[in-house]
Amino acid sequence: MRIAAVINDEGEVKKLPDGKWIVIYDNDKKEIEKHDNPGFYAHEKRRLQTTLKMIELKVEVVLVPSQGFCKVSYGRAKGNMRFILVKENERFNDIINKLPELLTNALVELPEDVLF
Repeated sequence: MRIAAVINDEGEVKKLPDGKWIVIYDNDKKEIEKHDNPGFYAHEKRRLQTTLKMIELKVEVVLVPSQGFCKVSYGRAKGNMRFILVKENERFNDIINKLPELLTNALVELPEDVLF
């Protein structure tokens, strides 16, 4: 399973357009990949660009803080991946350590009040 988050240089989880990197933890291989986040550099449709990159990278679950997705980006993500709500600025490596527990609560749909 491929689990992704958007992070900053310090490894803290950020909203989709606010982190320089998309990191993916491959739960089967126990490996981490790091990719540039196109939404970080974009001037418009930032969340959508990040979402499309995650879909291209075959992300199955995304760790996301509240306000991470907008309605448009969420519309593209929904049906392609599941969601785990996390606190913004929580460290990606700390989240990975408690992943088995979090995966049991992964959401198929996000509540509307957590969208940007």
